[in-house]
Amino acid sequence: MAQVNKFVIFFVLLLAIAIVDMSGSSKLQVMASCSDRCSSNSDCTGFTLCRFCFQRTNPFDDTKYSECGFLP
Repeated sequence: MAQVNKFVIFFVLLLAIAIVDMSGSSKLQVMASCSDRCSSNSDCTGFTLCRFCFQRTNPFDDTKYSECGFLP
């Protein structure tokens, strides 16, 4: 029974990792959501911790941009 539970957990994790943005416009993302460009918090949706849109400054040319992140 323990082997079956391990397999089920492994299979569920494998499926969760396989859910990626296939269409280019879908917001269902598991990985690669951090550092995505955004204009509001609603642009940072998905199965990730990076759900907030923060304004950042480029250290090389002082231009401002917004991207999804967990911490400001």
